[in-house]
Amino acid sequence: MQAIVTLIVNNGNPECLHNGLLEDKWPYLESGKRNQTGRHLDSALTMPRPRTLKTHLPWQALPESAHSAKTRVIYVARNPKDTLVSMYFFVKAHRVLDFRGDLDDFVKLFVKDDCVYCPYFDNVAGYWKRRSEPNVFFTTYEKLQTDPVVEVKKVAIFLQRPISQEEATMIARYTTFDSMKDNDFVNYSHTHRNGIIDFNIAPFFRSGKIGTWKRNITVEQNEIIDKWIAENMAREDLQGLEFQYR
Repeated sequence: MQAIVTLIVNNGNPECLHNGLLEDKWPYLESGKRNQTGRHLDSALTMPRPRTLKTHLPWQALPESAHSAKTRVIYVARNPKDTLVSMYFFVKAHRVLDFRGDLDDFVKLFVKDDCVYCPYFDNVAGYWKRRSEPNVFFTTYEKLQTDPVVEVKKVAIFLQRPISQEEATMIARYTTFDSMKDNDFVNYSHTHRNGIIDFNIAPFFRSGKIGTWKRNITVEQNEIIDKWIAENMAREDLQGLEFQYR
């Protein structure tokens, strides 16, 4: 999504994905680390408008100014099973997070909301229930995978930068998982070189497909996860939301 938005605001010019790290163009609000120009928050405060900012924060943790100014918010949800597996490999490979357990340990922690950026369903619900507000665009990772051109056009309209079918097709092509995995400006390979993420354990762009949870989660783990999902999907603030698992 970051790459899609970057291309839209740069009129589809692919050079914008090759002229500097995508991470530096999207200050990460809650990150305490530094990018090439200083702390991420400092970069956010000084960068020219229109600014593109990244966050995993729940709705209620966003700055009050984000609500009062009607900042445009794009939220991408992913089905909880693929999210869990992806997160497991990420925390295993991340040298700061440095998770030492196995997937069985991680499943138990995730469904208890004892992981970074949890509770998962609370985070999703905060944006889902505001999906009809004019400054909120809610989509899913699965939609971006299965119908990328349609989703790209929707994002462009949301940003008040409508594009043609041809432009949407081109942007979708530049932002496929495989295209981004091979682009050192967007694949976070610099985090491997500087020792933050060990790509020998899991690269940042690891699989990217829908349903790969089935290759990792056991029958017993899946029973625990299914129970947790069913309990949460019955919540009033998540009614109408459906996930694609394969």
